[in-house]
Amino acid sequence: MNAKPAIVIIIVQLVVRATACGWCSTCNAPTTCDYNAQAFFSAQCEEAKIKYMTFGYFDTNRDGRATVKDLRTSLPKPVSECALKRFFSEVDRSGDGFVTCEEFKKARFWTTLQRTQLKCTWKERRQFG
Repeated sequence: MNAKPAIVIIIVQLVVRATACGWCSTCNAPTTCDYNAQAFFSAQCEEAKIKYMTFGYFDTNRDGRATVKDLRTSLPKPVSECALKRFFSEVDRSGDGFVTCEEFKKARFWTTLQRTQLKCTWKERRQFG
C-alpha cells in the first residue's frame, strides 16, 4: 500500500517537469524555457540593436501585429520554442495571440533609455532617429 503514494508523487513530478514552461512537453528543465532579453540584447552589435528596437522588424507581414511565427522567423537561431512562447506570452498583454507595437513598447525587459528609442516602423525610425 505504501507504493501507491510514491507512484503518484513520481507521476506528479514528471508532469510538473514536463510542463515547466507551461507551453511544451519537451521542456524537462526549467532553464530550457528561461530567456534573458537584456542579455540577448546586450550581446548584439549596434546595427542589430536598432533592428530589434524597431517593431516593424518583427511584424513580417506588415499588418501591425506580430505573432509567435513572426518572432520565430525574425530572431536568430537557436531560440527554444518554450522560451519563445514564454517571451511572447509576457509581451502579449491582451492575450489575443498578437503583439502590437504598443505592447512591444511596454514590455518589461526594456530599460528606461531603450524605451525612449523604440519605434514602431522603419519610416518612423528614419524620420525621428
